[in-house]
Amino acid sequence: MQGRERIFYLDVVRAVAIVLVLMTHSFFAKYPEGMAYTESDALFGSFYLFTLSCNGMFFMLSGALVLDKEIRQGYGFFWKRIARFLLLLAVWAVVTNVCGYVFHGMPFWEAVWQSVRYHSILIGGWSGYASYLWFMTVIVHLYVAAPFLARMVRDMPGRMYWIFVAATCVFMLLPGSFDYQHQLRSFIDADNALIWGQFNVFGSFASWFILGYLFFRTDTEEWLGRYVRHYNLLLVCLLLFSALAGGYLEYRWTIADNLHFYAPLLTFSSSIFTFVNSILLFLLCKHLAAYLTGWRRWIEIVSCHSFGIYLVHFGILFGVRYLLESVGIGPEGHPAKVYFSCLFLLFVFSLTASILLEKVRCLRWLIK
Repeated sequence: MQGRERIFYLDVVRAVAIVLVLMTHSFFAKYPEGMAYTESDALFGSFYLFTLSCNGMFFMLSGALVLDKEIRQGYGFFWKRIARFLLLLAVWAVVTNVCGYVFHGMPFWEAVWQSVRYHSILIGGWSGYASYLWFMTVIVHLYVAAPFLARMVRDMPGRMYWIFVAATCVFMLLPGSFDYQHQLRSFIDADNALIWGQFNVFGSFASWFILGYLFFRTDTEEWLGRYVRHYNLLLVCLLLFSALAGGYLEYRWTIADNLHFYAPLLTFSSSIFTFVNSILLFLLCKHLAAYLTGWRRWIEIVSCHSFGIYLVHFGILFGVRYLLESVGIGPEGHPAKVYFSCLFLLFVFSLTASILLEKVRCLRWLIK
């Protein structure tokens, strides 16, 4: 948000979203090859569905800022931002895969050659250990579409946003195809990219994108206050219901089908809870920001470094897993102990790495 006064509730959203990213990926410390479900694993893993709310929150943040800028400053393509994202995509795909290979026992220079040859993305190859970078590919697509989306939403009444979102939810529940493991997929499943490598930009991603702008341009607090006296309590209740309902169904499906990987990636209906959770959590952060001003300094620090944390954290995750295993906190340990140990260390090391990179002038571009 350079050149503009900071908007605190957007810092809150960004800080919460990046913490959820770390929470999502900390599951890999306990389940490095995917969840081999026992009943207790499925119960613990159902929480994973809620942590995926980070996806939608970041798309809504991007939609709020990008579409607002398009409408205020005239329509044009974000060529510099797109080029930078593509460059960072290639660089961090290589760096993350080098970390992954090294911490799995491969010699350093062999890991570098393997990563450059097979995982540099822009000159061919696949993401490998850097699958988390799918977000940057999707957001580049939305940046390209931004001038057209801005024209569409400039004078669009609020009800049209919700019609688009409702259509997204309907199509999300319709079966579209089977993936390579013969699991039924949705037409516009938010997690489709992780299985197929496809990006259904004008489905759930675009819905999040334009909803972010709707919430940014309107006073949702005043709007909700007209209909609900205690709207913050309503948002909390709706979020709890959605998260618990999704977690319960996740638990039931994984036990019934004996799945051996994170169920939200393989069951099409569960993605609708991720979709709704993201929207509710974004609104809740917006309306609770007024109560968090005492934490402004720390929230702004995490917010300012959220993109850096996102880029560096997955490579650091391999080191954290290795460190925990070296002190006897490996995947075979108690789920809560492994998970929260990983989450704490991952947050501290990722934030520290982002701060240090920003202070070195020749390396600052790596996280910007």
